[in-house]
Amino acid sequence: MVTRTPKYLVKKIDGIVRQIVKEEMPDGLTMEDVCVVAHEDEFGEETVFVYVVYGGNYKRLDPDWTTSLPRRIRGQLAEDEQDTVVFKYFIHKSEWPRYFKYNVARWIPATS
Repeated sequence: MVTRTPKYLVKKIDGIVRQIVKEEMPDGLTMEDVCVVAHEDEFGEETVFVYVVYGGNYKRLDPDWTTSLPRRIRGQLAEDEQDTVVFKYFIHKSEWPRYFKYNVARWIPATS
């Protein structure tokens, strides 16, 4: 389905996530990439999916830190953008190619 989320908002969220992760990534982990995808589901709900691709031992990921990411993203958005529904996923770089192929690529619109 076509997304109603403006491209500028997807780019803005991408920048916010990259800054948060760059500044706060736990020691022993690296941010390899960030992928932000907007998608409208079958019920018409607009959601933004944030995929943080990381390197290192997953045991270093603090659950409190990872679960607070959507709230912190919304806190940096303009007031009229704060109702954006954000889901976050932390995917290890070794799993990313397969995860992307089967779970993410289908939501990215084809470009002509």
